[in-house]
Amino acid sequence: MGTQQESNSTARLLRLASATEIVFLVVSGFFLFTEHRAHYLGALPYALAVVAVTVFFLLLIERGKHRVESGIGGKSQPGKGAQFRA
Repeated sequence: MGTQQESNSTARLLRLASATEIVFLVVSGFFLFTEHRAHYLGALPYALAVVAVTVFFLLLIERGKHRVESGIGGKSQPGKGAQFRA
């Protein structure tokens, strides 16, 4: 009979340990999220500024490639007037 009681108490301790671990993880996750949320939101304007500048320069580079390919914006040739393309 002692073996059955020992196995029941062991199973009960394992359930209690699992429940304690889950509660600890939930509470620590909550505090981790709430404490670091301010840092993430504080860095958001800087991240948006970096993304905006990067996109601006990428679009500027692409625009320059298209202007060179189409012949717009290059040096004018002597004897020829300005050529406009519609």
